[in-house]
Amino acid sequence: MQPSPSSRSYLVEMRYRLGTTPRVRVVSRLRTRTGESLPHVWSHRNRVLCLHERDDWNPRMLIANTTVPWAAEWLFFYELWLVTGEWDGSGHWPPIAG
Repeated sequence: MQPSPSSRSYLVEMRYRLGTTPRVRVVSRLRTRTGESLPHVWSHRNRVLCLHERDDWNPRMLIANTTVPWAAEWLFFYELWLVTGEWDGSGHWPPIAG
């Protein structure tokens, strides 16, 4: 996945089981800012992305229209965060698991 023409490409894994929320993980190495951890992830070790609020997605939605663009948007905001130190995406940071 490449969030913009000037971005690097990332290998992303998406897992979905009927009736559950899709899980998106960046397989590629993600850098962090000195002294900071990755923003908007459920798990730093596994790099599981926090893409939406709890009620923003339901099983009737198409993953191609929701999860895929949300993942690209997360990567875009991640690249901006690396440069500026500010997370320009909306939402609340989830509690972090190892």
